[in-house]
Amino acid sequence: MKQLFSLFILAIFISGLALAQSGDSEETLIEQEKALNEELSPSINNIFPVTNLKLQVDNPLFVGVDDATLPTAAFVGNPDSATWVAAFGGAEVWGSAYDPVNDKVYFNSGSTLLEWPVGGAINTLGTITDSVGATLSFVGLAFYNETLYGTRNVANEAIYIINPTTLVASVHIDYEDADYDFGGFSVDPNTGDFYGTSDDATPGRGLYRINPNGTATLIADYPSGETDIDGLAVSDDGFAYLVIDQPGDIFVWDFVGGVYATPFANPWTTSEIFSGGAWIYEAGGGTARVQVIHNSADLLANEVDVYIDGALALDNFAFRTATPYIDLPAGVVVNIGVAPGNSGSVNDTLKNFPVTLTANETYVVFANGVLDTSLYAANPDGRNTSFTLFVKDMARETGLGSDVDFFVLHGSTDAPTVDVKAREAGNVTLVDDAAYSDITPYIQVPPADYTLDLYLSDGVTLVESFIAPLSGLGGGAAAVFASGFLDPSGNQNGAAFGIFAALPDGSVVEFVPGVVPVELSSFVASVNGNDVELRWETATELNNRGFSVERKTTSSEYTEVGFVPGFGTTTDPKSYSFSDQGLQSGTYIYRLKQVDFDGAYQYSNEVEVEIGIPGEFNLNQNYPNPFNPSTKITFSLAADSKVSLKVFNVLGQEVTTLVNQDLTAGVHNYDFDAANINSGVYFYKIEATGVNGIEFTEVKKMILAK
Repeated sequence: MKQLFSLFILAIFISGLALAQSGDSEETLIEQEKALNEELSPSINNIFPVTNLKLQVDNPLFVGVDDATLPTAAFVGNPDSATWVAAFGGAEVWGSAYDPVNDKVYFNSGSTLLEWPVGGAINTLGTITDSVGATLSFVGLAFYNETLYGTRNVANEAIYIINPTTLVASVHIDYEDADYDFGGFSVDPNTGDFYGTSDDATPGRGLYRINPNGTATLIADYPSGETDIDGLAVSDDGFAYLVIDQPGDIFVWDFVGGVYATPFANPWTTSEIFSGGAWIYEAGGGTARVQVIHNSADLLANEVDVYIDGALALDNFAFRTATPYIDLPAGVVVNIGVAPGNSGSVNDTLKNFPVTLTANETYVVFANGVLDTSLYAANPDGRNTSFTLFVKDMARETGLGSDVDFFVLHGSTDAPTVDVKAREAGNVTLVDDAAYSDITPYIQVPPADYTLDLYLSDGVTLVESFIAPLSGLGGGAAAVFASGFLDPSGNQNGAAFGIFAALPDGSVVEFVPGVVPVELSSFVASVNGNDVELRWETATELNNRGFSVERKTTSSEYTEVGFVPGFGTTTDPKSYSFSDQGLQSGTYIYRLKQVDFDGAYQYSNEVEVEIGIPGEFNLNQNYPNPFNPSTKITFSLAADSKVSLKVFNVLGQEVTTLVNQDLTAGVHNYDFDAANINSGVYFYKIEATGVNGIEFTEVKKMILAK
């Protein structure tokens, strides 16, 4: 049949019809002519004879040709046994694609779109047009992730998205080279990659992967002697079936092996112009429930566009927002692409993540990390902070009982390993030693409002406190996540640290900062003869019963040497002192154990003193150094002295005065708290005038590294 048209078609093209591209084969010219005729006069067929077929899983390969006069124009077959079962007749098949969710094959006859519920009656859906109503014919179809695609071999030569309901087609990928006359067209069910077959010598006959930017990559040349392959089906187990439109073999390309496997005979008895192919596989892997949370504090990712398998799914998705749970295909690779907000297309994607979901499973997916790690502070535990996805499987949309069920993600890139304790639950540890990227198992607590205290991994040093409003969430579930930067100034002045909870409906609740039980603003020790004077101050207090004063030597453990009552709850600064008297010469270390009325407690930093009169004036190097946020400065006085101890920046400007008073001879320790000071190099200077007439001055350097 094809040869009957050849001279006529060639005459038209030679006379100047602007269809052909350089290198178009005779087969391509014939196919283009038929496509144009179909657009000028679409076929009208409403009733098709159908065989009574119930598809079995062992007949996954669908093939068809464009001859409505054939008793059987479409078959389903088993590639392993090379056996065929008649599907239907009386219809032309140019291109075909399988919808696994609805178990039906879409196929087209030029510009007419039809559907075949597998084993059922054919339905004519109508004529495909563009957005202004112009008729469009297609030579190949593909279906992936609930989207129908088609490819054209006449202007505009491109991959289109076809809406089966409205029958309107719009360009999805515009081919970079107009010589790409892909007749066979299919999609990999696992990856979403498009493939096509080209019959033209330019750019070359063969199987191609069609790239998102409109270029194409040659996968394999046609088998020797083949010039016309118009049908293509890519299977879900790694093979491409190249379907010719005349008697002969179906060729099988093995993607893994990179070779052609053994071909098998197709069912055709006549030569046609078009052939279509589709791979019928079990209705996907079903679906999975997924919630997506944007927790990347990178300034360039403040708003992002999220593409799922090339289609825009979330437009201008903002930092610290979440989607409700949505259904996504399971059992196949879902490509999640993240692009800047207001992106033009999937080609603007910054990061692409292939994800395979399990059917009937529930997930929470966090977009986390930073795009350029060189612009942001390193994680103190050495964890990788590059932009990525953190996935929590076996997620819950509701609680298992009347409690509140939640898990916690440590998602703050510059925060160290932490513990989280619930103050109202007897200071019980809810999260133990969580480092960046760690996701906890589910935690169940009775519905109530809780004060969550964040400690360093030592379980002693309090970092921050937050109020978790969980009283109204009984029987519910939440995804709790740490977000932002502990030190915004060292991270492009990004969002400050906070804790948030995403609920199943997509709403996000912020945990407001809570009152630290007791905020200790200073703790110093001085020696007076054989006595040690301890002084400390608090900025605020909550439920404070008091302070147990504990002491140890370098060779002993801590013991309590006294107790100083607290002020309960107050927002006013309070000062405390304690005198430990009659001590022998030696080194002593002190700490405070702050105790609440409910029995909860926390420890202060340590201070160290030495009993005995030093033989000389001396200023020790601060420890630790470098430090963040506080360090200890120790100096020795050989005589009672008027002492000044100040901190300066590199410009010589005074930052703070730590000491400006008369001190007794001995060893003195002072803490320098730089929580509100920027990172950098600083100098501390002592000036001491002893009663013995000796004047002592010394300067040392220290480094604050946040």
